[in-house]
Amino acid sequence: MFDMDDTLYPREQGLMRLVQARINAYVVEAVGLHPEEAAVLQRQFLDEHGTTLAGLMANYTIDAPHFLHDV
Repeated sequence: MFDMDDTLYPREQGLMRLVQARINAYVVEAVGLHPEEAAVLQRQFLDEHGTTLAGLMANYTIDAPHFLHDV
């Protein structure tokens, strides 16, 4: 179950911040960027592909189950 709109867990608990940090760390490791560059790329993937994972898969050789496990 995912709480993408903060209905299950209060925003103050920081769940989405944690998920965002884990996604960024994955992009840093998978693509070999600095965290700031990874954040820009992640935003670009969200805008162009709808999700970071879709952008990674379209542009890099990424194993989706590995991404989902790490994130």
